Amino acid sequence: MFKISEDVRKQIESLPHKEIFVVTIEGKEICFANIDGKPHAFLNRCPHAAARLSEGTCNARGIISCPLHGYKFNVQTGKDVDQNGYRLRIYKLQYVEGELFIQL
Repeated sequence: MFKISEDVRKQIESLPHKEIFVVTIEGKEICFANIDGKPHAFLNRCPHAAARLSEGTCNARGIISCPLHGYKFNVQTGKDVDQNGYRLRIYKLQYVEGELFIQL
């Protein structure tokens, strides 16, 4: 587990709905989204054509659309909404004594 810094944790927790925040952790670009008050993390790369998902759009239900071909993924589960056979790489987040950790 990798500890998220306090400054980054606060930015993630204060993200408005539909906004994406990107942080590079151990060489990986990780996107964070705040869905219904709960943070979620996923790789900033579409599994279809490797486009940067941070340049796409995310709705209030946590569905992100790829800016390249429009593929849609659930940022909470990684599931391909359109059932094209792809899966978004998501990362488990966990709070421990008020600190946020990510499992890479």
